[in-house]
Amino acid sequence: VDDLVLLEEVGEAAVVANLEALFKKGRIYTGLGPVVISVNPFKPIDGLYSVGLRNKYQTRHRHELPPHVFAVADTALKASHAGGA
Repeated sequence: VDDLVLLEEVGEAAVVANLEALFKKGRIYTGLGPVVISVNPFKPIDGLYSVGLRNKYQTRHRHELPPHVFAVADTALKASHAGGA
């Protein structure tokens, strides 16, 4: 699952299994509510920080796309422009 709060069973084994499954698919980010968790891939991942992907996250709501550091940055930017923190 993209967000660990959606796991049916919550515990260390379930969290690790989910992170492992996502990692095997080349997805290093997962969510835990508003928090993004990153697993170090120890290798470059093509397109992970592309301008196109950044633009995609700027035009969508945080929950419409998989977790990514761009979603966190966009949420923070929008909150700062709205006067929130």
